[in-house]
Amino acid sequence: LDVAEGDRVLVDGATGEATSFHELHRRVHGIARGLGELGLQPGERVAMLVPPSIDLVAAVYAVWRAGGVTVIADRGLGLRGLGRAVRGAHVSWLIGPPQAVAAARTLRWAPRARAIVVGPKQRFGAVATLADLARSTAPLPALPGADDAAAVLFTSGATGPAKGVRYRHCQLVAQAQALVDTYAITADDRLVAAFAPFALYGPALGIPSTIPAV
Repeated sequence: LDVAEGDRVLVDGATGEATSFHELHRRVHGIARGLGELGLQPGERVAMLVPPSIDLVAAVYAVWRAGGVTVIADRGLGLRGLGRAVRGAHVSWLIGPPQAVAAARTLRWAPRARAIVVGPKQRFGAVATLADLARSTAPLPALPGADDAAAVLFTSGATGPAKGVRYRHCQLVAQAQALVDTYAITADDRLVAAFAPFALYGPALGIPSTIPAV
C-alpha cells in the first residue's frame, strides 16, 4: 500500500482500499452531517446492509454520531434470516449497495424505509448516495448520550432464529475498553479482524486495522 510510514490506516484486504484516521474522521462527520440534513432523528433505526469494508465502518460510526441506531445482521443468515431481522427491527432507513437496497424493496423488508445507496449514483428510489452524504457541510447533529440506544446486533442464528440484542453507547464504549484492558493494547499494536464485526473496534481502539478478504 502506498501510504507514508507511520500513517494510521484502516485497510480493506478485499479491495486494497486504505484510509487514514484523519480521512475516516472527515468521512464519518460528513456522513453524519448528511444524515442530519436528510432528517434522521435520534433513536431511528438504520439497517446496515453494507458488506464488511471501509464504507461499512464509516457508515456505522456516522449513524452513531448522528444519533441513529445501527441494525446489523450477518449475511450468513441467508436472505430469509436477514429479511426477518431487518423486518423485525422496524428500521426507518437502509444503507447498502444497489443489490441489497433492491432486495429490501422487492422483498418488502422495510417498504417505507428511506434508502441510501453505496454506489456511484442514486438507484432504486434511494434518497442519496453515501458519497453524497460524505460531502455534506450541514451542521453536525447533537451528540448522543451515554445511555442512548446505539445498536441492534443480531445473533448468528446457530441455535435458533437470530435474535436482536440492543446496545447503548456506554455499553459499546465499555466493550472497547475491555478489549484494551484484557489484551493490554497499545498504539504499537495492529488488529486483523478475521471476525468482520470486530473491524468496527479498530478506530475506537486507535490502532491500524485490516479487514481481511475472508
